Amino acid sequence: MLNKYALNQIANKISPIFASGAYTVDGVQKKVPIFRKEIDQEKSVIRVYLYLTDEHTGNFSEFKLLDENDNVIDMEPYEITKDEYKGMVIAFKYQITAERLFEVIDREV
Repeated sequence: MLNKYALNQIANKISPIFASGAYTVDGVQKKVPIFRKEIDQEKSVIRVYLYLTDEHTGNFSEFKLLDENDNVIDMEPYEITKDEYKGMVIAFKYQITAERLFEVIDREV
């Protein structure tokens, strides 16, 4: 099994691929910057946040994380209606884990 150091190294390598976010509001896709990224070294967790300000209102759906070429890395189809009186943070959370598959192959050479 990979140790915590290795899992955190993987998390540190993965985090930069999240370059921006997007969501659909009232049927129109809107691209937004990443609000914040965090890596929890104790739990090998990456959190990526998108922020909807007080001015962002309407029916929201299809929250996405994009790479630097606007390729979709992850998408959450969650739907919510937001009014103008509150901000909102959308969080994507990734737990980095690994499963080792070990096999001894015995064959004649």
